Amino acid sequence: NALGVILEASDDLDGAVAAYRRAVEIEPGFVGAQCNLGSVLKAAGRFDAAVAAYRRAVEIKPDLAEAYQHLAGLKTFTASDGDIAAMEGLLSRPSITDGQAMLLRFALGKAYDDMGDYDRAFGHVEKGNRIKRASLQYGVADDEELVDRIAAVFSREFLHRRTGAGPDGPIFIVGMPRSGTTLVEQILASHSRVYGGGELAELRQLVRGSHGISGTGRGFPEGVAGLGLKDLHGLGRTYWQAVRRHAPEAPHITDKAPGNFRYLGLIHLMLPRARIIHCIRNPVDTCLSCYKLLFVAGQNFSYDLVELGRYHRLYTGLMDHWRAVMPGRILDVR
Repeated sequence: NALGVILEASDDLDGAVAAYRRAVEIEPGFVGAQCNLGSVLKAAGRFDAAVAAYRRAVEIKPDLAEAYQHLAGLKTFTASDGDIAAMEGLLSRPSITDGQAMLLRFALGKAYDDMGDYDRAFGHVEKGNRIKRASLQYGVADDEELVDRIAAVFSREFLHRRTGAGPDGPIFIVGMPRSGTTLVEQILASHSRVYGGGELAELRQLVRGSHGISGTGRGFPEGVAGLGLKDLHGLGRTYWQAVRRHAPEAPHITDKAPGNFRYLGLIHLMLPRARIIHCIRNPVDTCLSCYKLLFVAGQNFSYDLVELGRYHRLYTGLMDHWRAVMPGRILDVR
């Protein structure tokens, strides 16, 4: 099981499947390995096999809310679906924990949404979001302040003073979560010269370390002002070398981490030849889609409707800023 976790983190999905399968051969009642197997099979696009793995997990542990929540994302519910009654039964238990209730609420929200019972679906989703939000330390005002600071640093004058060359391999796909970034990446990755990298962490990790390069002791965004052209292009090379490990032979690699919209000015400076694609979806559709989904990690703004609306506004405001200071640099895809 531990080997499977490591292989999955290293993008060796076939190796991870083999390791998890071996784990459950050794210990058939190892419910954690069954869930991990379902997760990696889902990531590999083997959905029927993923469903079978989660079904086995429920057989081992009938009150496993995590397995039901994963199953909900892999099927379309009908009125006669036995999983609905099972989840409602679990939810009514006096001993249920907040964590279990949260998973079941999101799963039941999906189930009733599939059946067109939208009032009941929204009721479950709202309760699930409330539990999740109570577990987080987050304030949307911090993100609003960060966006204001980014816009102040990356003025038109600042960006136009710094130009240069660099690799043309990176393709950044940005936008709100649930705005179509995955679809756009799939379309691009169908080309033989493009590798779909998914939501990569390399740029975020690079930004968090950029304050040391500037020598000013300041982080992002203020620390970028202390970087010279050589420093910036060095950051670009570091980023490209880091992502190349995912596909060493691919001429182009996509990075579809939606939150990279914060860093478009830095991307322009350190990778002047990189492509930037911005996915735009109707704001209500986007926000509702975020609110209905329990994310694996991050997206802490999405579990409260007011915070979600404020976050969407700060995102659209910053994208307007990028278009104004870098005209023609970003391709909007609606």
